[in-house]
Amino acid sequence: MGVVVAALVAAGAAGAAGAWMGCSSKQAADTPSCLPVADGCAGVPAGDVCAGDACTDGVACATTFSATDDATLADAAGKATSGSCIVLHPGSYVGVALPGGVSLLGKGASAVQIGKVEARAGSGAVIRGLTIGAGGLSLDDDVVGARVDSVRVSATTGNGVTLGARCAVTIVSSAIERAGWGAGTAAPAGQGYGILASGATSLSLEKTRIVQPAGPGLWVQSCTDGCACNAQTSVAATGIIIEGAELVGASLAGVKGTLSDLTLSGTIPFHVSAEQGGGLSIAQCSDVTASGLHVAGNAYYGVLVDNSSAKLGDASHPEGIIIEGNEGYGVWMQHIGQGSGSAQSVALAGAKVRSNVGVGIGIDGASRGIIIEGCSAEGTASKIMPALVAGTTPAKSGIGDGLSWMKGSSATIKSLSLAGNARTGALIAGQWGDGSSASLQLGDGNAHGIIIEGVTASTAMPGMESVAASQVTRTATFDFPVAIGPAAPAAIK
Repeated sequence: MGVVVAALVAAGAAGAAGAWMGCSSKQAADTPSCLPVADGCAGVPAGDVCAGDACTDGVACATTFSATDDATLADAAGKATSGSCIVLHPGSYVGVALPGGVSLLGKGASAVQIGKVEARAGSGAVIRGLTIGAGGLSLDDDVVGARVDSVRVSATTGNGVTLGARCAVTIVSSAIERAGWGAGTAAPAGQGYGILASGATSLSLEKTRIVQPAGPGLWVQSCTDGCACNAQTSVAATGIIIEGAELVGASLAGVKGTLSDLTLSGTIPFHVSAEQGGGLSIAQCSDVTASGLHVAGNAYYGVLVDNSSAKLGDASHPEGIIIEGNEGYGVWMQHIGQGSGSAQSVALAGAKVRSNVGVGIGIDGASRGIIIEGCSAEGTASKIMPALVAGTTPAKSGIGDGLSWMKGSSATIKSLSLAGNARTGALIAGQWGDGSSASLQLGDGNAHGIIIEGVTASTAMPGMESVAASQVTRTATFDFPVAIGPAAPAAIK
């Protein structure tokens, strides 16, 4: 889990470029001051949003209403119209349904608590400087141009934040903590997404932290089947930390997305069904570009790309993508360029895939358009996991492969270093697709260098001319079981 960073700036600078709460433990260890812009730290800034109890700084208010208790809040909500602001003075409130386009402004998350906030259809609302409790934050269909700023959503009975259809929302410098837990402390009281956006137009996330939801951390889907959607939800996320989610840290389905400075760690299986526990899922005809991605210590996979396009990393920045310590699969790419996604491609560049368990990098599902450049897959430990034995029979077997490449898939591997993998540096299982090539560099510590099975000895893989014959084991039969990849997660009910 994250830690609270002690190096805070003077109280007078609160809300400016000071230190932030909720930096990940890795970030805090590397950069004790953990400044928001430089290091991508996330969460609610320490201190108040602005001086004074009537905190409207930076928000254009056509009219302003003040609330000091539930009665005055209800009266203000009944009178406010689009462009109005409701100012919450320090204290606790039961909840409010905001008319369309009405802003709700508090002094700060430590000063103002409210049980539930609902924003109704309208434009330009700002929700800022408060803590929302059990009822969570919900934005109805057609809430557009809305901004959620310096808000903590904590211990909700269901979802932390829910976006309706056609919403266009920015969430910045906020925290969603223990969604679905309610008042319980020993175990979740129910289930809940950290952020759920279904059918929204756009979601922008900046410097926001999602901690220990009783379900997925971030779930964005354009429609039930993302490949069939008329339009993709646009997602832009930068400086995001998602820790201790269930089922999946972040799932993007039918999404057009840009991710940067994203940390996904410690996802566990869903407490209701014991399923999954993956870091990042990109599925259902999504198209995602990611840089500054750190995916670590998840219970199932690190990154799954299924029937989608993705550009992950840059070969000139080898520390840009780090995928480490995940149980089962580091990066798995499948069904790329098939069916409706025939123009899809996945580029994995400059990625350090290390100390995962089972498979470092996997290619399956008769994929097309896979490019791997300037990457490493090292230190993959062995695990008993679902596999195909003799090429066709589902069973469980010990797997520990730096690269697992299933028959029928096409890939161009421009440079991939493989070292310290428990079973093989690379297992190439069956005839690869046309146009494939593999420039592999074998380091020390692989139990087997490269295994090519299910292919006649006379069939050569282009790009492997520099690999010594002594480092390659070839068999025309499928003597080594090959891992079966994960499925994309399904939405919780």
